Amino acid sequence: MSSALDDLETIFLRERFSLLQYARNALPYAKASERPLVEQLNQLADSTLSEVQQLEQFLQAESDQFRAGGNFPASFTNYNYQTIKSLLQRVLEDYQTRCQSFTENGRHVDTAPQVAKWHQRLQEIQQRTLTELQNLVASCNKRS
Repeated sequence: MSSALDDLETIFLRERFSLLQYARNALPYAKASERPLVEQLNQLADSTLSEVQQLEQFLQAESDQFRAGGNFPASFTNYNYQTIKSLLQRVLEDYQTRCQSFTENGRHVDTAPQVAKWHQRLQEIQQRTLTELQNLVASCNKRS
């Protein structure tokens, strides 16, 4: 199960240090009428982080070699102080790429029940998050 745990650890780090998580710190420019979009983006990031933290607890319990540390990519600072519309579009594009990568890597899921359960749960979380991001982008585009 070590290889499967390594895969889950990789997924954890990818999700924990994603552009969606960074977006809370990016301080996007938003008109007063767009502030609810910023709040919704932050709530989505918080919700996703909560799920990722549950995965972290599982990994800590299963592996004595688990390392939870990491950093956001330095390139994410390029997204500071952008308009909320631009930031939302970039977060959506990044998340779509992550979902595609997750699906491709998921073809090699370990048959260990706990790992398979987490993989399924993560897939559901990603699909829900992707749908919510698409809705946010659509809502933002309607306001323009």
